[in-house]
Amino acid sequence: MHKPGIHRLRLLTSHDYFPVILLIGLGLVIGALCVSDYGESWDEQLRYNYASKSLAAYLGDLRTLKDEKGPFYVMLAKAGSEVLNAVGFGRAPIDSWHFMHFLSFLLSVFFLYAIGLSITNKSGATGGALLFATQPLLWGHAFINPKDVPFMAFFLGAVALGIRMGVSMQQDHSLDAPAKAQDEHGWWSRLSSDWRSVGKTKRFTSALLSGLSLAMLLSLIFGARLVRQWITLLVQRAYSADPASLLGAVFSRLAANRQDLPVENYVQKALKVYPGLLLVLVLAVLLLHLLLAWRLFPATSRSVWRDHLKPYLRLIGLHLTRRPLLLAGIFLGLSASIRSLGPAAGLLIAGYSLVRFRRKALPALVAYFLVAAVVTYATWPALWGDPLRNYLQSFSQASNYDWEGKVMFQGVDYGVGDLPRTYLPALLLAQFTEPALLLFAAGIILAVSKFLRKQLSGELLALLAAWLFVPVLAAVLFQPTLYDNFRHFLFIVPPIFLFSAFGLGVLFDYLRKPLISALVLAALLLPNLYWDISLHPYQYVYYNLFTGGIRGAFRSYEMDYWATSYREAVDYLNQVAPQNASIVVWGPDHVVRNYIRPDLVVYEYRREYRDDPKPVDFAILSTRHNKDETLFPDAHQIFQVGRKGALYVVVKQLGR
Repeated sequence: MHKPGIHRLRLLTSHDYFPVILLIGLGLVIGALCVSDYGESWDEQLRYNYASKSLAAYLGDLRTLKDEKGPFYVMLAKAGSEVLNAVGFGRAPIDSWHFMHFLSFLLSVFFLYAIGLSITNKSGATGGALLFATQPLLWGHAFINPKDVPFMAFFLGAVALGIRMGVSMQQDHSLDAPAKAQDEHGWWSRLSSDWRSVGKTKRFTSALLSGLSLAMLLSLIFGARLVRQWITLLVQRAYSADPASLLGAVFSRLAANRQDLPVENYVQKALKVYPGLLLVLVLAVLLLHLLLAWRLFPATSRSVWRDHLKPYLRLIGLHLTRRPLLLAGIFLGLSASIRSLGPAAGLLIAGYSLVRFRRKALPALVAYFLVAAVVTYATWPALWGDPLRNYLQSFSQASNYDWEGKVMFQGVDYGVGDLPRTYLPALLLAQFTEPALLLFAAGIILAVSKFLRKQLSGELLALLAAWLFVPVLAAVLFQPTLYDNFRHFLFIVPPIFLFSAFGLGVLFDYLRKPLISALVLAALLLPNLYWDISLHPYQYVYYNLFTGGIRGAFRSYEMDYWATSYREAVDYLNQVAPQNASIVVWGPDHVVRNYIRPDLVVYEYRREYRDDPKPVDFAILSTRHNKDETLFPDAHQIFQVGRKGALYVVVKQLGR
């Protein structure tokens, strides 16, 4: 007879999620031990400041909230890092901030495993999660990236929970769409009967109201330029009008401090109000037509309400009480509140649900997007007041981000507008380990083969393919602003490892013996672990043999583009620099200031030093764009930071 403790242990280890829980637990230990080795990345301070401003908005301070990204994650990370700092976590405050990023990465590991269970067996899902979690590129980003890793995690969560929502919906028959009502007389006959029963005067009046309202709305939409000009002239005339006149009196009441502000300020305020008024008019015209329809076609309207709208509204309400849908909607909303591209996860789930469940999916999707919209609005203070306009503005800014730097790609310094169309596909092939790419290719082939033999669900396969290939194709065709390699596209990476998981699952089924499968998986993971250790703490600067490895990619591709290696350079200067020495820094001087000794003086090369050169003792220079070679070429190099034949930053002694 088995002891109770052994029985419980067997139950625990046999649980579907035991492998990923074990993996996350191990990750927490390793992450806590090594987090202090990672330096601050280039613009982390901007995200931290944005978090502070966004949190202040909940206390009423809505100033300076403009940003092309949402604030949810950085607010969460700031609050969490302050708790960790309070209990003495890490060697410096930024270590807690970095650990919060790492926690979001572990969250992505969990959700990737969860989706993996939907497409393959437990062994394959475990192998895919391990391959994903130990990728050098991803492991390095996990600590230093407050933008793209959290977005990847919540995007993954939105997709995983959206799939789970579909499973729950399929199992719960109380959520089935209402049967199509039988219409004995037919729609056309009912409409005709209603129309004949209405008097001519009522018909004419209704048609006139409809025509006038639509004409007014269309004129305001298509004549927007003229309307804006009219608004500008009206505000200018009111601004200069005599306060004793009617127009001047009204303006004085609305703008009590007009003498302190130029007329252009009031013109801009009035023009900002116009889209909101237009939206109100659209809603008013819609409401008017609903009332006219009810008035002209009463029997048809009652039938539509009774047989169609009311049952669907009841279903939407039922869906809003189901936990799987609420969790899926919440994660979709949070994903949108991290980056304006977040709703794309909802589009993936909508397409998947409509193909799989057809009519039954419609009320669920309405409830799903409703929950997401409420969550996004509640967690993104910059949307308050004019949510649709502010969201679209954020989306537009993110899509057309004005970045003026250069990008090193295949040995050429390109402007962002001149990058070749192969940029994203080439980097996707260059920055993952060779076993991951081979397994991805095998997984794709095996998945398509099983689909053609009707052994694999086409809906999930289509979802994963769209998730990966549609953004890549869009980037190739439309060439959006890309820089810092493909960090902005980390959210499309999970399908690579889900297809790899599928390939591993097929392989392990073929091998059958757990010990042999474990040895094969260990062999596949060895390159990941080797480079994770060899490149530490700069794993995100990883390139595979397609570029000649790290050494071959040096000075041909971007290396430490976020300047995290500056922390190591500063640690060196803190030890050797004499009292009150001065240092010039190319790049993120604020990162250096955060680590430097209080007595040392720091100048930024691009601003202070270039415009007003000063005699300095040392220079910290990134190898990005070969600045280490072109700046101070005759100075003596006394320190360098690099790994495996590639340099990231050098320190030069200049002397006074």
